[in-house]
Amino acid sequence: MPAGVISNARSRRNRRHGVVAADVLRAFPGIPHAVLDGVGDIPRVLADFARAGVDLIVIDGGDGTVGRVLTAALVDGPFAAAPRFAILPSGTTNMTAGDVGLRGSNLAALLAGGPERAASRAALEVRCADAPPVLGFFLGAGALAWATAITRRRIESHGLAGTLSAVAGIGVTLVRCLAGGDDAQPRAGVAMRLGLDDEAPRDGRRFLLLATTLQHLVLGLDPFWGEGDGPLKLLTIAAPPAHVLAALPAVVRRRPWPWMAAAGYRASRARTMALAADGPVLLDGEVLPAGPIRVVATRPITFVRPG
Repeated sequence: MPAGVISNARSRRNRRHGVVAADVLRAFPGIPHAVLDGVGDIPRVLADFARAGVDLIVIDGGDGTVGRVLTAALVDGPFAAAPRFAILPSGTTNMTAGDVGLRGSNLAALLAGGPERAASRAALEVRCADAPPVLGFFLGAGALAWATAITRRRIESHGLAGTLSAVAGIGVTLVRCLAGGDDAQPRAGVAMRLGLDDEAPRDGRRFLLLATTLQHLVLGLDPFWGEGDGPLKLLTIAAPPAHVLAALPAVVRRRPWPWMAAAGYRASRARTMALAADGPVLLDGEVLPAGPIRVVATRPITFVRPG
């Protein structure tokens, strides 16, 4: 079945180095290629792809572009059957591509029609008030929002980007966490009301909330040790966080110390989540509208790489 490629010319790598996919596609003149100057063109491009019988959509952009393309394709989208997807990492952190995306020159191998390897991931379907649902793969609040703001304002503005900038932002946040008092940000946390599946919502101040359906995050981390069969993985840390340096290796290794649950370190798995937070909530690095949100894990989405 035919493929189509959609490139975000404003994604960081494409903006700095040109749309690399265009060079690859010179060897595949029959494959439609849409170069976006803005995300508002995505629905029109996907409608063109659907009319052309495209079955494989290659997304050339960052996490934000991936979420917007998936939302337009799968939520009231133009396709009679859900297409397969491939991701060419061209954004800033490319967390979704790091889990299920292509690697550099693999685009040519994929388009050549050879063997494929498929990976399935549910997405997070996020509903905010009366707004239409949006899809993404990584949701966070509390210290994550603080670290993201630090990364963009103080680190990326000095030229550091990608995984290194994300790690640097996390490092600055940890330093502030260790140095500040319990009433200082980010240690003071954010007031949240959180409910999973059919459980009654729980109120409390939380230093950190992370939720994802990906298997691996930045640097291959998977800090979720919760049991259960729900595709939505969740980590919460109460505020102010206790014994951060002692807990950090356990979180990274997914082997919590016995004392951590009582200290407010909790990992869970679920299918749905209801969240209201008195601070920014981010989906794939972008701030969601203020107000309560509901998150539902979608049906699995198929991503492919060359076999």
